[in-house]
Amino acid sequence: MNSEKTTPRGGTGHGVRVRRVLSLALSAVAVAAAGVAVEASAAFAAPYGAYTCKTGFVWREAVPGDQVCVSPEIRDRSAEENAWAASRREPGGGAWGPDTCKSGYVWRLVRPNDLVCVPPASRDQAYSDNYYSPYRLLAPASVPQGTIWTTTTQSPYNGGGHIFAKASSLWANTIVRFYLIYPDGSGPWVAGKPLQANAGGGIYSSDPRGQEFAFLGPVGHTKPSTVIAVEQATGLVTYAGTTTALMSFY
Repeated sequence: MNSEKTTPRGGTGHGVRVRRVLSLALSAVAVAAAGVAVEASAAFAAPYGAYTCKTGFVWREAVPGDQVCVSPEIRDRSAEENAWAASRREPGGGAWGPDTCKSGYVWRLVRPNDLVCVPPASRDQAYSDNYYSPYRLLAPASVPQGTIWTTTTQSPYNGGGHIFAKASSLWANTIVRFYLIYPDGSGPWVAGKPLQANAGGGIYSSDPRGQEFAFLGPVGHTKPSTVIAVEQATGLVTYAGTTTALMSFY
């Protein structure tokens, strides 16, 4: 059975915690017996998939497939807002079409096509939750590859690395932020500056490497750090590559 259906609240209920503790304990025994490296246990850290939330957070579920991690109160509020959506729209539509909100309400915009009418504070909350989404994941380095790719060009004499990004199939004009997960698992750490997708949902440049967003250095790890990217318009976190550069000095 799909874990999203059997654990709709992101895996933080009492029964779920008991099952997780038991599962983790059994997994740890198996790993030790097999002599598997510590890094391999990361698979057991996210029992509900790559977007498993840290303790205290649950999936928002404001729209289908919305796995941004939020407080339980925000998830409940989002469900209530969905239930009240029709009553907050102007009957017969208005200046912004059939989804025009009544006075005092605005579109929530957990995604650009989320036109549920809510108080302005709820739209601000949605923006904030999208912004902080990578910090609330239990294992952010395990997220899947998306449509954003990064490339590092090392400077000579161990002088650090310039990191570039290319992307496609993003929401038009959305902001993308980048973070590092260090080889020791720490992070996310902010990596450089945000980039903005164009009107076609792409990030491109005349440079075949893409747009530069960070200068990171000096090189210090023999193991690569994971680069993750976050699309502000949705809060979606995806894997974007690796780099052997370290702290951001952009």
